[in-house]
Amino acid sequence: MVGRLTGTVDDVVRRVRRTLASKNASKKLKQLDDIAARMAAAVDEFRSFLRAIRKRSTATFYVNVSKLNRLDRGVTLSVRVSGVECGEVRLSKEPCERTFTPKHLRDHFAGCWKTRMDRLPWQHADVRRFLEAAAREVLAGDLAHRECGVEAALIRELREGRLRYNKPVLFPSKSGVPYQFPVPIIARDEVRLATGKHAGHVDILARHGRGRTSRLRVLEVKKPDADDADHALDQAVAYAAALDFLLRRGSAYRKLLGYPKNWPKLEATAVVAHSDKTLDQMSRAGERLWNASKLLDVTLSVLCYRWEEQDGERRLALTEWIPPAMRALS
Repeated sequence: MVGRLTGTVDDVVRRVRRTLASKNASKKLKQLDDIAARMAAAVDEFRSFLRAIRKRSTATFYVNVSKLNRLDRGVTLSVRVSGVECGEVRLSKEPCERTFTPKHLRDHFAGCWKTRMDRLPWQHADVRRFLEAAAREVLAGDLAHRECGVEAALIRELREGRLRYNKPVLFPSKSGVPYQFPVPIIARDEVRLATGKHAGHVDILARHGRGRTSRLRVLEVKKPDADDADHALDQAVAYAAALDFLLRRGSAYRKLLGYPKNWPKLEATAVVAHSDKTLDQMSRAGERLWNASKLLDVTLSVLCYRWEEQDGERRLALTEWIPPAMRALS
């Protein structure tokens, strides 16, 4: 551990860079290099799998990049309802193998799986009924208030263009599926190196703007009652610093993120529930962080959200907000 995550942008960047310069970091960086190279080389093959499976309105696919091994054997996608994983679908090059396996039946979805089979073809009617039941279960209970639900709803707004000039980074970059971009650090309370086979993850990456002037936006998402919302900007800056380190390390990272020939500018964004308390926290965090930053060219911003009902659906209403300390620079 290197110290509590606080201070100026430069303080946070120094902690990240010191962590990544340590002796123990080389193995973790090599692990992420391998993942990035494997993903960059498998774009066309992975896209062919996605073309072969029918999407469902009640569920979304998500890819765990650490499981993208040999795609000649197939690929496994996480299946989620309102951001909560409810199963996996296995795809192979055999046309008939589109197999769904439910997950978390004891924890979250007891009673939703109405068959004795432990897996079914993706197109089976019982899979559709399970997804519909799981979606209702999520919205009816405590699962609706999880951070992953905010992330899923935010990705939807980004994909549908309701947040102007913002698009989520997907894999593949065109017509792909969401994923959490892996980074070598974890930055919840302190900056530390991810250990073992694990990696830290950027909650959501998005492109903010258009063309060569667009920024790569690191979005750190907090649920409405999060007890660490006041550190969301610090965490976003830490992950932006780690991302900057990876982008400079190899071209595979830039290719995956849609910047094969140019260096993207970075933006660190806290995504927090709208309230007077959180706006005050973000204002003080922005003033503290932005103190003659020299080590990282990064823009700070805040996305405030609230839940609202639209045509019988629960969706996010979003407002861009810039901390007062940053407004003269925006």
